[in-house]
Amino acid sequence: MTTLRTIFEYENAELALYASLLGAVLSTVATIPQAWKASRGSTADLHLATFVAHFISAIVWAFYGFLIKGWILFFECVIVSILNFYVCLCIVRERCASCHVK
Repeated sequence: MTTLRTIFEYENAELALYASLLGAVLSTVATIPQAWKASRGSTADLHLATFVAHFISAIVWAFYGFLIKGWILFFECVIVSILNFYVCLCIVRERCASCHVK
């Protein structure tokens, strides 16, 4: 009988480790250019709702990683959530600055 516990038991733990490391690196690397662009004040083509959704989903995935003791997932999502929160702050800062300039 297949149970939820047996679904989460890996037959190849080493492969699971390498897959999670690759996913963590790719996810983090994909977020860094957006944070870099936002830090330079170029947020006109970035959508706040998208980054808020990414931020919330990263927090939820970090919580899940914590619950299952998936530390690679947990730390990757914490880093990505910080980067997405930073981008959100930059977008709001730029939008507020453009409102006050008029």
